[in-house]
Amino acid sequence: MRAKEIVVQQMKENAWVNLRIRKPTLADATAIFQLAQSLKLNKNNPQENGFLVYVTSEEGYRIRIQRTPYFYVAERDGELIGYLYCFDDKTTKQLADEGILTGEDVTFPFLFKQKKPFILADQMGIMRKYSYQGIGKALFDEFFKDIIGKNLDALYAEILHRPIRNHASISFCKSIGFEDINELMNSDSHTWGIYKVGREA
Repeated sequence: MRAKEIVVQQMKENAWVNLRIRKPTLADATAIFQLAQSLKLNKNNPQENGFLVYVTSEEGYRIRIQRTPYFYVAERDGELIGYLYCFDDKTTKQLADEGILTGEDVTFPFLFKQKKPFILADQMGIMRKYSYQGIGKALFDEFFKDIIGKNLDALYAEILHRPIRNHASISFCKSIGFEDINELMNSDSHTWGIYKVGREA
């Protein structure tokens, strides 16, 4: 094994020490918001290890915690180091109609035309010092446990393609089985790749 591979393996092993994946409480909203803010896209110097395009408020994250059973946080030694939340198709539609989910005026109509039931993997954030250490996979593993036997048709994700391509998120999603099925531009001129895991992916 090469030196770089050894270092990466050691980092993964260290990250998993005392790692806990759990459902969030409303009290976690502040830490989730702070983590999300730290991951927001820097358009002048795009982050190579992934970024978030849309970040909501603390209250926005509290609403999301309350509205979906598919919200997970990664915690290590009491510190929140990552999170993932997903919505089923009914919740996605409700939140969009209520104006809680915004900025996706083209991608959402496309998704709502797809076969149901489906789930949208809406947002994941990992503290930068834990990038590429398996935390994202651990979060998705917990999510996959929860949807066993749900008879879902598909799982979707939207990843920014233009004006800045989110290479890290694309690589991660492909590593867990997503396939790129479409590319759509919303009215804010952001072009998104639509990724899918499902029966007809």
